[in-house]
Amino acid sequence: TIKLPHYPSGIPKGYINVSKHDTGTKTFSYAFGNQVITGGDTTNSIEAELDSFVNMIFNKQETAKNYVRKMYRMYVRSEWDQEVESDITTPLAERLQNNNYNVLDVLHTLFPIFLSFLNVFAQ
Repeated sequence: TIKLPHYPSGIPKGYINVSKHDTGTKTFSYAFGNQVITGGDTTNSIEAELDSFVNMIFNKQETAKNYVRKMYRMYVRSEWDQEVESDITTPLAERLQNNNYNVLDVLHTLFPIFLSFLNVFAQ
């Protein structure tokens, strides 16, 4: 019998080796507002450090915009202009961030746009 690992959150996570972790303060670039994250020295504080890092990245609107651009490129078209950026990408990025990165919500909006492009080319 193969015993599967148990993940209470449903998301697997790696092993934290406290003795090899950089416990120093991490200062990030201007792109992240020179944010400082204090290094942890216990498993719990290292997990909190990682949470802070992930939150720092996903709190940036540019992160959400990049997700939307990738979805637009994949499901609608590979090229777009400033109008698409301002009328589609930016509002959907705001919605993605406000909805805790619920990608399905954005895809439900993008698929009708994709279908409208198909209809234009089918005529």
